[in-house]
Amino acid sequence: MTATDPEKDVVDVLARRIEVLDYLADSAAGKERLVADLSVSRSTVNRALRELEGLGFLTRVDGEYTASTTGRLVARQYREFVAGLEDSCDAQAVLAGVDPSAEMSPAMVRGATVYLAEPPTPFRPIQRITELATDADEFLGLSASVAVPESIDDIADAVLRGDLRAEFVVADRVAQHLRANRADAIEAANRRETLSVYVADDLPYGLGIAYGDGDAHAFVVTYGEDGDLRGAVVNDSPEAVEWAEGVYRRYRATATELPPPAD
Repeated sequence: MTATDPEKDVVDVLARRIEVLDYLADSAAGKERLVADLSVSRSTVNRALRELEGLGFLTRVDGEYTASTTGRLVARQYREFVAGLEDSCDAQAVLAGVDPSAEMSPAMVRGATVYLAEPPTPFRPIQRITELATDADEFLGLSASVAVPESIDDIADAVLRGDLRAEFVVADRVAQHLRANRADAIEAANRRETLSVYVADDLPYGLGIAYGDGDAHAFVVTYGEDGDLRGAVVNDSPEAVEWAEGVYRRYRATATELPPPAD
Protein backbone atom coordinates (compact mmCIF):
# COMPACT_ATOMS: atom_id res chain seq x y z
CA MET A 1 0.00 0.00 0.00
CA THR A 2 1.34 3.43 -0.88
CA ALA A 3 0.90 6.24 1.59
CA THR A 4 -1.71 8.83 0.71
CA ASP A 5 -0.95 12.53 1.18
CA PRO A 6 -2.80 12.63 4.54
CA GLU A 7 -0.77 9.65 5.77
CA LYS A 8 2.44 11.36 4.72
CA ASP A 9 1.31 14.47 6.59
CA VAL A 10 0.76 12.45 9.77
CA VAL A 11 4.24 10.93 9.60
CA ASP A 12 5.79 14.31 8.87
CA VAL A 13 4.02 15.95 11.81
CA LEU A 14 4.98 13.13 14.16
CA ALA A 15 8.63 13.29 13.12
CA ARG A 16 8.71 16.99 13.98
CA ARG A 17 6.30 17.11 16.94
CA ILE A 18 6.74 13.80 18.75
CA GLU A 19 8.45 15.49 21.71
CA VAL A 20 5.34 17.57 22.40
CA LEU A 21 2.96 14.66 21.86
CA ASP A 22 5.07 12.42 24.11
CA TYR A 23 4.97 15.03 26.85
CA LEU A 24 1.21 15.45 26.60
CA ALA A 25 0.64 11.69 26.47
CA ASP A 26 1.64 11.59 30.13
CA SER A 27 0.22 14.86 31.44
CA ALA A 28 -1.83 17.96 30.72
CA ALA A 29 -0.07 21.29 30.27
CA GLY A 30 -0.53 24.81 29.08
CA LYS A 31 1.66 26.61 26.60
CA GLU A 32 3.92 28.26 29.18
CA ARG A 33 4.74 24.97 30.84
CA LEU A 34 5.53 23.36 27.49
CA VAL A 35 7.87 26.22 26.60
CA ALA A 36 9.69 25.91 29.93
CA ASP A 37 9.86 22.13 30.23
CA LEU A 38 10.73 21.39 26.61
CA SER A 39 13.09 24.37 26.21
CA VAL A 40 11.53 25.46 22.92
CA SER A 41 10.14 28.77 21.74
CA ARG A 42 6.52 29.75 22.17
CA SER A 43 6.11 29.93 18.40
CA THR A 44 7.31 26.32 18.11
CA VAL A 45 4.85 25.24 20.80
CA ASN A 46 2.02 27.10 19.05
CA ARG A 47 2.74 25.39 15.73
CA ALA A 48 3.07 21.98 17.37
CA LEU A 49 -0.21 22.30 19.24
CA ARG A 50 -2.02 23.56 16.15
CA GLU A 51 -0.75 20.70 13.98
CA LEU A 52 -1.33 17.95 16.57
CA GLU A 53 -4.78 19.26 17.46
CA GLY A 54 -5.65 19.45 13.77
CA LEU A 55 -4.93 15.73 13.45
CA GLY A 56 -7.11 14.91 16.44
CA PHE A 57 -4.15 13.89 18.60
CA LEU A 58 -4.82 16.51 21.31
CA THR A 59 -7.79 17.57 23.36
CA ARG A 60 -8.29 20.40 25.87
CA VAL A 61 -9.17 19.90 29.52
CA ASP A 62 -9.70 22.88 31.83
CA GLY A 63 -7.76 25.14 29.52
CA GLU A 64 -4.79 22.80 29.16
CA TYR A 65 -3.73 20.45 26.39
CA THR A 66 -3.43 16.70 26.72
CA ALA A 67 -3.15 13.83 24.27
CA SER A 68 -6.39 12.27 23.11
CA THR A 69 -6.79 8.51 23.21
CA THR A 70 -5.74 8.41 19.57
CA GLY A 71 -2.81 10.68 20.32
CA ARG A 72 -1.55 8.44 23.12
CA LEU A 73 -1.78 5.37 20.90
CA VAL A 74 -0.05 7.13 18.02
CA ALA A 75 2.76 8.34 20.30
CA ARG A 76 3.30 4.81 21.59
CA GLN A 77 3.22 3.33 18.08
CA TYR A 78 5.68 5.91 16.82
CA ARG A 79 8.09 5.21 19.67
CA GLU A 80 7.87 1.48 18.95
CA PHE A 81 8.46 2.13 15.26
CA VAL A 82 11.56 4.21 15.94
CA ALA A 83 12.86 1.65 18.46
CA GLY A 84 12.38 -1.09 15.85
CA LEU A 85 14.38 0.89 13.31
CA GLU A 86 17.16 1.41 15.83
CA ASP A 87 17.22 -2.31 16.66
CA SER A 88 17.48 -3.23 12.97
CA CYS A 89 20.29 -0.73 12.45
CA ASP A 90 22.13 -2.04 15.53
CA ALA A 91 21.96 -5.55 14.04
CA GLN A 92 23.01 -4.43 10.56
CA ALA A 93 26.47 -6.03 10.72
CA VAL A 94 24.87 -9.39 11.50
CA LEU A 95 21.98 -9.00 9.06
CA ALA A 96 24.45 -8.22 6.26
CA GLY A 97 25.24 -11.93 6.29
CA VAL A 98 21.64 -12.87 5.46
CA ASP A 99 20.75 -13.24 1.80
CA PRO A 100 17.92 -10.85 0.83
CA SER A 101 15.81 -13.82 -0.27
CA ALA A 102 16.06 -15.53 3.13
CA GLU A 103 13.45 -15.28 5.84
CA MET A 104 13.97 -12.67 8.53
CA SER A 105 11.53 -11.07 10.93
CA PRO A 106 11.53 -7.75 12.80
CA ALA A 107 10.59 -9.82 15.84
CA MET A 108 14.04 -11.41 15.81
CA VAL A 109 15.90 -8.11 16.16
CA ARG A 110 13.39 -6.12 18.22
CA GLY A 111 14.94 -5.73 21.65
CA ALA A 112 17.66 -8.26 20.82
CA THR A 113 21.24 -8.45 22.05
CA VAL A 114 23.80 -8.28 19.26
CA TYR A 115 27.16 -10.05 19.45
CA LEU A 116 29.71 -9.12 16.78
CA ALA A 117 32.69 -11.18 15.69
CA GLU A 118 35.26 -8.47 16.17
CA PRO A 119 38.41 -7.91 18.25
CA PRO A 120 39.21 -8.43 21.02
CA THR A 121 36.66 -11.28 21.25
CA PRO A 122 36.00 -12.44 17.66
CA PHE A 123 34.42 -15.71 18.78
CA ARG A 124 32.13 -14.19 21.41
CA PRO A 125 28.99 -14.80 19.28
CA ILE A 126 29.64 -18.55 19.13
CA GLN A 127 30.64 -18.63 22.79
CA ARG A 128 27.30 -17.08 23.72
CA ILE A 129 25.40 -19.54 21.56
CA THR A 130 27.33 -22.44 23.10
CA GLU A 131 26.47 -21.16 26.58
CA LEU A 132 22.78 -21.04 25.69
CA ALA A 133 22.85 -24.55 24.24
CA THR A 134 24.82 -26.25 27.00
CA ASP A 135 22.79 -24.56 29.76
CA ALA A 136 19.51 -25.65 28.17
CA ASP A 137 17.41 -28.76 28.71
CA GLU A 138 16.37 -28.93 25.07
CA PHE A 139 17.86 -27.40 21.95
CA LEU A 140 16.75 -27.09 18.33
CA GLY A 141 19.26 -25.80 15.83
CA LEU A 142 20.05 -25.07 12.21
CA SER A 143 23.81 -25.32 11.67
CA ALA A 144 25.02 -23.70 8.46
CA SER A 145 28.76 -23.70 9.11
CA VAL A 146 31.49 -24.99 11.42
CA ALA A 147 32.96 -21.69 12.53
CA VAL A 148 34.29 -23.00 15.85
CA PRO A 149 34.59 -26.82 16.02
CA GLU A 150 35.03 -26.64 19.79
CA SER A 151 31.46 -25.37 20.06
CA ILE A 152 30.15 -28.56 18.46
CA ASP A 153 32.32 -30.56 20.85
CA ASP A 154 30.92 -28.76 23.90
CA ILE A 155 27.32 -29.30 22.79
CA ALA A 156 28.03 -32.95 21.98
CA ASP A 157 29.53 -33.46 25.44
CA ALA A 158 26.41 -31.98 27.07
CA VAL A 159 24.26 -34.39 25.05
CA LEU A 160 26.42 -37.37 26.02
CA ARG A 161 26.25 -36.45 29.70
CA GLY A 162 22.48 -36.55 29.45
CA ASP A 163 22.18 -32.86 30.35
CA LEU A 164 20.76 -31.88 26.97
CA ARG A 165 18.35 -33.25 24.41
CA ALA A 166 19.14 -31.80 21.00
CA GLU A 167 17.89 -31.90 17.44
CA PHE A 168 19.88 -30.39 14.58
CA VAL A 169 19.33 -29.71 10.92
CA VAL A 170 22.78 -29.23 9.41
CA ALA A 171 24.14 -28.15 6.06
CA ASP A 172 25.94 -30.82 4.05
CA ARG A 173 29.41 -29.44 4.87
CA VAL A 174 28.58 -29.62 8.58
CA ALA A 175 27.36 -33.20 8.12
CA GLN A 176 30.69 -34.08 6.51
CA HIS A 177 32.54 -32.58 9.49
CA LEU A 178 30.41 -34.56 11.94
CA ARG A 179 30.96 -37.83 10.09
CA ALA A 180 34.70 -37.24 9.95
CA ASN A 181 35.24 -35.94 13.48
CA ARG A 182 32.33 -36.81 15.77
CA ALA A 183 30.96 -40.08 14.40
CA ASP A 184 31.47 -41.96 17.69
CA ALA A 185 29.79 -39.22 19.72
CA ILE A 186 26.81 -39.10 17.37
CA GLU A 187 26.41 -42.85 17.52
CA ALA A 188 26.60 -42.84 21.32
CA ALA A 189 24.08 -40.00 21.58
CA ASN A 190 21.73 -41.76 19.19
CA ARG A 191 21.81 -44.83 21.42
CA ARG A 192 20.78 -42.63 24.34
CA GLU A 193 18.04 -41.10 22.16
CA THR A 194 19.21 -37.63 23.17
CA LEU A 195 20.35 -36.44 19.75
CA SER A 196 18.79 -36.34 16.29
CA VAL A 197 20.65 -34.96 13.29
CA TYR A 198 19.15 -34.20 9.87
CA VAL A 199 20.74 -32.86 6.72
CA ALA A 200 19.49 -30.08 4.44
CA ASP A 201 20.90 -29.08 1.08
CA ASP A 202 21.43 -25.48 2.11
CA LEU A 203 20.73 -23.25 5.10
CA PRO A 204 20.62 -19.44 5.02
CA TYR A 205 22.15 -18.94 8.48
CA GLY A 206 22.60 -20.59 11.81
CA LEU A 207 19.52 -20.54 14.00
CA GLY A 208 18.53 -22.09 17.28
CA ILE A 209 16.11 -22.19 20.16
CA ALA A 210 17.35 -23.11 23.64
CA TYR A 211 14.74 -24.16 26.22
CA GLY A 212 15.34 -24.31 29.95
CA ASP A 213 14.13 -23.10 33.36
CA GLY A 214 10.74 -22.18 31.98
CA ASP A 215 11.99 -19.80 29.30
CA ALA A 216 13.51 -19.87 25.84
CA HIS A 217 16.10 -17.98 23.83
CA ALA A 218 16.20 -17.72 20.05
CA PHE A 219 19.25 -16.76 18.04
CA VAL A 220 20.48 -16.23 14.50
CA VAL A 221 24.15 -16.59 13.53
CA THR A 222 25.46 -15.30 10.20
CA TYR A 223 28.61 -15.70 8.14
CA GLY A 224 30.38 -13.79 5.41
CA GLU A 225 30.88 -14.92 1.83
CA ASP A 226 34.07 -16.76 2.79
CA GLY A 227 32.38 -18.52 5.68
CA ASP A 228 33.86 -16.16 8.26
CA LEU A 229 31.72 -15.51 11.32
CA ARG A 230 29.91 -12.16 11.29
CA GLY A 231 27.94 -12.28 14.52
CA ALA A 232 24.79 -13.34 16.30
CA VAL A 233 21.49 -11.87 17.41
CA VAL A 234 19.96 -13.32 20.59
CA ASN A 235 16.39 -12.67 21.71
CA ASP A 236 14.20 -14.15 24.44
CA SER A 237 10.92 -12.49 23.45
CA PRO A 238 8.01 -14.87 22.78
CA GLU A 239 7.61 -13.37 19.31
CA ALA A 240 11.24 -14.05 18.39
CA VAL A 241 11.07 -17.60 19.75
CA GLU A 242 7.85 -18.28 17.84
CA TRP A 243 9.37 -17.01 14.60
CA ALA A 244 12.54 -19.07 15.06
CA GLU A 245 10.50 -22.19 15.81
CA GLY A 246 8.57 -21.70 12.59
CA VAL A 247 11.75 -21.36 10.53
CA TYR A 248 13.23 -24.45 12.17
CA ARG A 249 10.12 -26.53 11.50
CA ARG A 250 10.10 -25.59 7.82
CA TYR A 251 13.69 -26.73 7.28
CA ARG A 252 13.20 -29.80 9.45
CA ALA A 253 10.20 -30.85 7.35
CA THR A 254 12.32 -31.26 4.20
CA ALA A 255 15.56 -32.50 5.78
CA THR A 256 16.75 -36.11 5.70
CA GLU A 257 18.17 -38.07 8.60
CA LEU A 258 21.96 -38.12 8.84
CA PRO A 259 23.02 -41.58 7.66
CA PRO A 260 25.32 -43.63 9.91
CA PRO A 261 29.03 -43.57 9.05
CA ALA A 262 30.20 -46.18 6.59
CA ASP A 263 31.97 -49.19 8.10
